[in-house]
Amino acid sequence: MFQKEHPNDAAFVTLRRIVLWILLFGAVGTGFELLLLEHTEGLWQLVPLILIAISFLTVAWHGMSRGTASMLALRATMALVGISGFIGIWLHYRGNVEFELEMYPGLSGFELFWEAMKGATPALAPGTMTLLGLLGLAYTYGLSTRKQSNESPAKQRELDMKAFKAFLFVSVAALSCGALLVVPVEAQVGRSQSLIDPNIATEQQLLALPHLNATAVKGIMERRPFLTMTQLNAVLSPSLNKQQLTELYGKMFVHINLNTATDEEILLIPGLGNRMLHEFKEYRPYRAMAQFRREIGKYVDDKELARLEQYVFVPINLNTATDTDILTIPGMGSRMLHEFKEYRPYRSIEQFRREIGKYVNDKEVARFERYVTLN
Repeated sequence: MFQKEHPNDAAFVTLRRIVLWILLFGAVGTGFELLLLEHTEGLWQLVPLILIAISFLTVAWHGMSRGTASMLALRATMALVGISGFIGIWLHYRGNVEFELEMYPGLSGFELFWEAMKGATPALAPGTMTLLGLLGLAYTYGLSTRKQSNESPAKQRELDMKAFKAFLFVSVAALSCGALLVVPVEAQVGRSQSLIDPNIATEQQLLALPHLNATAVKGIMERRPFLTMTQLNAVLSPSLNKQQLTELYGKMFVHINLNTATDEEILLIPGLGNRMLHEFKEYRPYRAMAQFRREIGKYVDDKELARLEQYVFVPINLNTATDTDILTIPGMGSRMLHEFKEYRPYRSIEQFRREIGKYVNDKEVARFERYVTLN
């Protein structure tokens, strides 16, 4: 059984109340800070906000019932809050590592660790959740779980467990709703099914593809980035026949812009004929990949739709795109995501080139530019 509180120990009771108020003020402050930082993109970013809300509910529940179920719920919630802090620290640190390696591939060891800890995303900030969780667990120490009831002990335990199960159901439902709210339905670059982008593929990845020898791979790497698929086709078509190109393009392709691609580009997609070319163009302008899925899904099954999707993209709006949208750009990592957002609002593409050109060379700026728009 849980320990009973000691009503005669005034100092103990006062101390626990102080801990409770610190916990509540800390939770409110943390919640508001997360909202002000727009920490709401993606399920992982919503988790701390959901847990803070559940924490208030469980504190209120236990304050009213003082039952075993509410105590279990309170302790379980505080434990989850604490664990979420450790997970957040890891996610922030991992994102910073990716950020640093994007810009400084040679970093390693302690130097990489230190730069990641000082990175654009404060690595230790989620530790606040761990502190809140520990405060919550400290508050429950010595807290009474006894409550006068006319029910028999067995019946009371049964009622308590039913209440606890109901709490678990509501908590899982809340997390599930959060997940549904942030499903990336507007991802702008089609989901890949192992299709390789020749603009960012490694030499080893290219050499593993059908019909590409060392000479062809060298030519690709020297000429990239390819801003259109027809540019890549012009490099490869002199040495490969139509069948070989079709086999190769089933493994490697430069994404085509659904709104501007020429007929020649679209017809380079393996297995795509004039009828589907007509359907691709009929629904222009495309605003999001969801529109492409909806319209083209009228003509092909889900499997074929998923195959076609990986060849195309809809440009993202530099000023309004979510993190999820931006991260669909091939080769985009946490660091460059930060830089994309740092210079908002963009007034012109020239501004984009100037600002992002501080971090990558002109070729990489051009590769990024093909995926973005201000319209």
